[in-house]
Amino acid sequence: MKILIFLFIPFLFSGLGLKSPLYASETKPNNIDSLKSWWCADYGITKDGSDDISAWLDKTGNYNATTSNKPHWHDKQINGYPAIGFSGNGEYLTANNLSSLFTGSDKPFTMIIVMAHNDGIGNEVVLGFGGDGPSPRHHIDINSNNYRLLRRDDSNVLKSISGGSTNTSWIIRSHIFSGTTITEYINGETIINNQDLDVGIATFTKFAIGCIHYATTYTAYFYGFISEIVIYNRVITDFERLEIETYLALKYNIEIERYIRDNPIFYEWDKFPEWK
Repeated sequence: MKILIFLFIPFLFSGLGLKSPLYASETKPNNIDSLKSWWCADYGITKDGSDDISAWLDKTGNYNATTSNKPHWHDKQINGYPAIGFSGNGEYLTANNLSSLFTGSDKPFTMIIVMAHNDGIGNEVVLGFGGDGPSPRHHIDINSNNYRLLRRDDSNVLKSISGGSTNTSWIIRSHIFSGTTITEYINGETIINNQDLDVGIATFTKFAIGCIHYATTYTAYFYGFISEIVIYNRVITDFERLEIETYLALKYNIEIERYIRDNPIFYEWDKFPEWK
């Protein structure tokens, strides 16, 4: 598959020429400041003899997502790498201690997900923060045929934004929340641009993968696959996002387009050695 990267370079690197796309692919999520969690389906999996997962430890070692309602581990699901499968029928993982990083007012964060959605269910939460009651919430979800973001504060003030059109292909979904506005990218293409998602204080106590979890409720189960989740507690820059998305695109062989600055330079990734 041909992966086209559109780099807008504001200046030449003296004596070195332009920064090459291969260099960008070598920047892993832990090379960028403020990484808080990094789940990979090829790392930290606890599973039984049927490949059903009871725990998923992230690469920082800080967050272990656990469950009694086990999703399924699928070997070599995408480009030789495994994925975690959710049937939309009750499977999830929770890492509630992660929620404390994002509780309060106007807390920024970045989440990047490698995922594929299976059509057929409707309102499904891929990742979600919840509280001790029905409010507050922050959803990264799928609403019918669109990608949706929903945020609700402690006082039940709610805002939601939808954009793009879903399909069953593997994607890199980048969710950039400033604390008051949201921007989302699918495979490097903007689908939601700096839209208002500003509400009041949100006291999160729950974090779930594959559903929304609040109080004792689990609902809006995801139907699809997740291979990687990267989370920062700040808004990363466009170039940092480019580096992470490029790393993931090469790892999983996902076609992306990249737009930065003013003047495009085109790179065809199949002319470079494959990332290993």
